[in-house]
Amino acid sequence: MNNVIPTVSEGQARANRLRWWWQQRMGWAGGAALAMIVLGAAAIGVARPAIDAKRSELVREQVARLDALGQQRSQASVAEAVDAGEGLRGAIPPLAKRGETVARLLELAGASGVTFDRAEYASVDQEPNLSRLKVTLPFGGSYAQTRGVIARLLNGLPNAALDGIEIERPSTEARALEGTLRISLYFRKDAP
Repeated sequence: MNNVIPTVSEGQARANRLRWWWQQRMGWAGGAALAMIVLGAAAIGVARPAIDAKRSELVREQVARLDALGQQRSQASVAEAVDAGEGLRGAIPPLAKRGETVARLLELAGASGVTFDRAEYASVDQEPNLSRLKVTLPFGGSYAQTRGVIARLLNGLPNAALDGIEIERPSTEARALEGTLRISLYFRKDAP
């Protein structure tokens, strides 16, 4: 008998080593896991277009809901702004109380210790139902008195707005300031 040892090709030897390694390390559970991974990848490849289409549809629906909600909020905010505007308009005194308001302005200005030589008035119609009385008051006083008069006027007259103030110091030694205070007083015109 010939004892001939069969020769194994190098490719077959590698395959045998791989099979031995697989059986030692992975076993039948590793084969099942590999099969599941391959099947899962194939399923994802097949299902991906349907998933992308459904995602796009859901995004479009969400955008449409957000647009509708934004429109509802903007309509509500416009309605609230109209209501707030009417509430503010109700807080403005009527044009008939212009004399009383100017007297109150001069009273508040005089209580601050600032001297006013004269006052200039100009009436301007802002809207069909709103009138503006521009008041220009040249004054003299200290810095603290000037701040005090502005605070008193704006806090004491809710319909007053500070349009501008010009301040100058007549000389470097003088502690008093001279300037011009421009204020607007708003009045509502009531329907006749």
